[in-house]
Amino acid sequence: MIIRGFYLTSNNNELIKDGKGIKAIIINKVWHPSSHRLEKGYYYYFKIKNIEYEGHTFSQDYIVGDSIDILYLQKNPKINNPKDYLMDW
Repeated sequence: MIIRGFYLTSNNNELIKDGKGIKAIIINKVWHPSSHRLEKGYYYYFKIKNIEYEGHTFSQDYIVGDSIDILYLQKNPKINNPKDYLMDW
């Protein structure tokens, strides 16, 4: 767990420093993190060079079709997070 926490912290720090911004769209797919069974969030997707990527958000303030700002790493777009989450980091 500590290793995973370090990995996530490292990714988020890199996203804040070097992340590229893009709009993502909330999709009709609910996310239930295993450590928070009573909480839920939503998945979002975005495209780069015609390749779709997805991520998730804890926020329940969105509805399907909403667009949100995210940051992703150009070297690996699978590493991404909502911009508002990262600004609170």
